[in-house]
Amino acid sequence: MRKFTSLLMLCLFSIFLLASCSKNETRSGYCVTFHLEGATYQQSEEIRYYYPSNPDGTLIFEPNDLISSPTDKVAKNGYYLEGWYLSTDFKPTEKWDFAKDKLTAEGLNLYANWKLETVYKFAVKSLIDETTLGEYTVSAGETFNDYLHYVDNVEGYTFVEYRDEDGNVIEEDEYAHPGGDVDTTIDIYAYFIEGDYTIVRSYDDLEDAINHKTNIYLYNDIDCDGEDLAFGDFINRIFLGNGHTIYDFGYNDLLSSGLVDGIKYISLFNTIENSTISDVSFIEGTITYGNYTKVNEIHIYPCALYINDSTINNIKITYSLSVYGNDAKEKTNEHSDFAIESNCAQNITNVSIDKISEKR
Repeated sequence: MRKFTSLLMLCLFSIFLLASCSKNETRSGYCVTFHLEGATYQQSEEIRYYYPSNPDGTLIFEPNDLISSPTDKVAKNGYYLEGWYLSTDFKPTEKWDFAKDKLTAEGLNLYANWKLETVYKFAVKSLIDETTLGEYTVSAGETFNDYLHYVDNVEGYTFVEYRDEDGNVIEEDEYAHPGGDVDTTIDIYAYFIEGDYTIVRSYDDLEDAINHKTNIYLYNDIDCDGEDLAFGDFINRIFLGNGHTIYDFGYNDLLSSGLVDGIKYISLFNTIENSTISDVSFIEGTITYGNYTKVNEIHIYPCALYINDSTINNIKITYSLSVYGNDAKEKTNEHSDFAIESNCAQNITNVSIDKISEKR
């Protein structure tokens, strides 16, 4: 507040003493001539102000800071004022800093440096039909961010990723506009997949998709870091693995089929029905358990228990088994079959299940 008050008093004091003058007028103090370089002010190509002489120097003000009428502001159509310089060479070292530089002698000349106004934009386009979903006007060097969420407005599709014109993946807040001397629009292409999916990039995303029973689009490999994994019933859904791997997970037998007539079943999926699962590997799964009470038999199906009217293609599963307790060992039954029962599941192709280690 003190700084603002001091600046205001200095401004009022300077305005009181300074005045615009013509070339033939004689005034006391130091004269500053602002050369407008193509712009005009009241039909003149120059603006002159007198400032009081001061042995310690005097701060001066830009003309537009002293012109009260908005319609009289110094401007040049199609350009913006970049700054005022000591010569028309417009060297960075000759740029006048109105906050620091002080007038100490008579006859200061400052020259306006006008820059062509340019418009920089990011245009978000859909790769479905290359229509423009929306645009952002930005500054040179500003990074792309779809803060208005244009990609959320495409009905019947799920957004997957942004790409540049060469197909390279773009991350928000990392891709900067290059700027330039002319108006430049950079096209950002949004890639969608038809349907409603959860885009899975992490273990938490995978858990969310499982809990909400949504379709799954595996964006990258997922390290479960030893956490349990159980899909339960997978009904009327799609799992697109896109060649990626889910690894280092535990079979959560508590979320499997539970106890049925004294029989405990352990599997990754319970029932797969009217669904598609393709192009995914489940690697380094771990099945670990000890003695169960009230359990007569323990059956392990590494993938699923039941499959009905579904397409299963290009699936790989590897797991290790650790069983503790003599009672549990005697009751354990391992099955290399894909499921206990497959009804009308004619499209099961390229499926492999391998036990990589066992400890009993």
